[in-house]
Amino acid sequence: MSRRPREGGGGSGAEDGGGLRSGRWSSLELIRLRERFPTTAPERLARQLGRSVEAVIRRGLLLCAPSEPVSAPWGAYDDQLVRDALGVHDEATIAALLGRDLARLRARLDELSRAPRRGAWSRDELRFLQRAYGTRHDEAIALGLGRSVEDVRSRATELALGKDKAEPRLVVLPNSPRRMPRWTVAELAELRRRYPEEDNLTIARALGRSVQSVTSKASELGISKSAAALRRMGRQNVRARASRGTAPSHRSEP
Repeated sequence: MSRRPREGGGGSGAEDGGGLRSGRWSSLELIRLRERFPTTAPERLARQLGRSVEAVIRRGLLLCAPSEPVSAPWGAYDDQLVRDALGVHDEATIAALLGRDLARLRARLDELSRAPRRGAWSRDELRFLQRAYGTRHDEAIALGLGRSVEDVRSRATELALGKDKAEPRLVVLPNSPRRMPRWTVAELAELRRRYPEEDNLTIARALGRSVQSVTSKASELGISKSAAALRRMGRQNVRARASRGTAPSHRSEP
């Protein structure tokens, strides 16, 4: 399985009316995105690259997600990616980065939450805690490490670590209850406005909900994608499949 960043043709892209860059991505942008997307919040990357959050997510998944579903047994690589992505991406994005079914990801998260590890911290765990503590929820860090929240907080106190109040963290944690809050009138209006023309992942991100919640509510309201949007998304999928088959994968499979 392979993928390759689409080269950016020299130009850095035009700017849209809001000052965000649009158009073709430069080679440098693609390299930075490929390196940082799995472990960096899309909002932060969007600020760094001057792109929209939606563009960062779409391109990041194209560059970093496997080209085909992964059928190999769950392994150390999967656990490492989960640890690095928890508190940064939502469940749907993490599952896509893994190339795994969302149900399989949730099953693994349940396994990690049921039997937290105890005892001495490894050097790798301490490095991760120091790197992630300021910008992630304690619950996400604990789940990724397979430790209890109390253990994480105790170790953070010993290391005199603090939270970066200026850096936003995911509101909906991967290990939070699946029941979402009731849809507000404003959210329903936003869903009606955006659903016909935008992809579901973009809408879910904007509303702070899961993709499943978005699709279920749209079905309940009788909202569907426009014909033009379906054609556009189909073309994007074709281009994505074409680009995935020509470059080295980010994943090494035995």
